[in-house]
Amino acid sequence: MNFFSAAAIATVIPEGGGKKKWKRPNKYDYHIGHRCTVPECNNRRGIDNANGIKRGYYSYPIKDALRLKLWLDAIQRENWMPSEHSKICSDHFVGGNLI
Repeated sequence: MNFFSAAAIATVIPEGGGKKKWKRPNKYDYHIGHRCTVPECNNRRGIDNANGIKRGYYSYPIKDALRLKLWLDAIQRENWMPSEHSKICSDHFVGGNLI
């Protein structure tokens, strides 16, 4: 037995079966992406994307101990070791070199 008319069902279920791809609202975009780990730097990939800013985020050279020490000395962050997910934004590089 059918309790709903075809017209009533059509208003509840849109064409295509009602399956819509979920998309996160723009107000949450600033939570998405990487954050620069250099002290006093507040750059975040999600905020950059929302504002149309093109900025790169680079991983620390964790497997290269000498280069990692140079990077850590350059950013002057004490008592801290980066994880494989830690990033530095491109604002701290000039010509491909860390400033």
